Amino acid sequence: MMMQLARLWLGAMMALCVALPTWAAPAPDSVLFLSAAPTQPGKFERLQDIAAREGIRIEVRFVEKFSGQEKASDFAGFGLLVIDAPYGSGQGVAKERLAPLLPQVATPWVWMQASGPQAKGVDAAAMQTLHTYYSNGGRANFAEFFCQVNTLVLKHAARACAPPQVFPEAGIYHPDYAGRVFSSLDEFLAWKGQLSPAGTAPQEKPVIAILFHQAHFASELTGFLDDSIRRIEAAGALALPIYAPAMTDGAITRLLAHDGKPIADVLINTQIMLNAEGRRTEFENLGIPVIQAMPYLRGEQADWEKDTAGVTTMDIPFYLSQPEYAGITDPLIAAYSRKSDGDIVAIDYQLQSVVNKAINLARLRHLPNAEKKTAIFFWNYPPGEKNLGASFLNLPRSMENTLRAMKGVGYTIEAPDATQLTLLLQRLLTPLYRDGELEPLLRDGLAELMPVAAYRRWFETLPVETREKIIARFGEPEQSS
Repeated sequence: MMMQLARLWLGAMMALCVALPTWAAPAPDSVLFLSAAPTQPGKFERLQDIAAREGIRIEVRFVEKFSGQEKASDFAGFGLLVIDAPYGSGQGVAKERLAPLLPQVATPWVWMQASGPQAKGVDAAAMQTLHTYYSNGGRANFAEFFCQVNTLVLKHAARACAPPQVFPEAGIYHPDYAGRVFSSLDEFLAWKGQLSPAGTAPQEKPVIAILFHQAHFASELTGFLDDSIRRIEAAGALALPIYAPAMTDGAITRLLAHDGKPIADVLINTQIMLNAEGRRTEFENLGIPVIQAMPYLRGEQADWEKDTAGVTTMDIPFYLSQPEYAGITDPLIAAYSRKSDGDIVAIDYQLQSVVNKAINLARLRHLPNAEKKTAIFFWNYPPGEKNLGASFLNLPRSMENTLRAMKGVGYTIEAPDATQLTLLLQRLLTPLYRDGELEPLLRDGLAELMPVAAYRRWFETLPVETREKIIARFGEPEQSS
């Protein structure tokens, strides 16, 4: 199910092998974690500090890096072996690499699996207890997980361990809420003071929902998510951060609806797309814009800024093609995995663009159609002065139908027919192929002038290298024509 997730964090995983220390001589009070992508390396940066507070040292090895020459004795000397490969391709890789070894491993081990844990050398009750803490995740649960490791496995005298925090399969998260997760929208709205005494949800401010992976919350990798929430709230909107399983349907609608009606104005999707058909149906029923904030998967911000592609061919189906099919628009790379601590953090100006777009879309939802201004872009492909094919789409006829439908729902626009549109759109193409054709467009009201000063202000926001390449080809904005 999660085949493509297995490759997402390989670069960060290599960095982790350097960042986390290894212990030359494992101690009986140490824990060895064996993991596989999509488990994110930054998770173990967090666990190292939490475990140390409980007097436990940890070591991490990723099974993808195994040479194939491993022996059962390579896992000897540790107090416990924890296999963090709960589902999907990561679990498959772990089984392939570990199945021949585990029967011979003398160290007690627990395999954390989404379908239920497995263990050897750990009794059934202790196995289930450890799995409950670990699978729910979060800093408090991880602290108590190591407390229970001390008590149940290492048999050390330990403090009294607190009970686990058990989180719902789908929920609403907020960094300021002590309980971390709400199971229903009404609970969240009541906490935010957004429910009236009658139990209604007044829309006094825009509501921007964020769909994120539960694994980011469970692994304490919420830097990007928390930053997004703060920016949305600073813009005067209500941030509604939700997580839901990638392969199930209906949970998003349940978390965004009050009395059967969605209260969100916009949804920002940060999940990989694995269930395009199900998401498409759910998004259509919600009837709100869904935009996408993507992670950069091949380095940090500086690497992204130098990358002329940004998205690899292998990532296109899951971050571009299937999201587009599901109805998601405007994908922007807005985050990366920070090498220093493994957290997922924002590319500042990219995330701000995502938030600004979401706020503007929310405002547009409540603006009468007659007051909305619309720009329409069309392709000139295959290229040609008279071609309006847009990859063989009948562009004039399609635009005629679109403009007529818009006029029918109150947009203040003209609705020329396909013949008129053909002549108008071909004129717009002419300056691309002939000199001296811009002035006639201005004269006939088919073009607008942009002040050079306004263009210059926007131009200066581009990366230096990008500006230099444009100037080298076209000259300074004030001198180009």
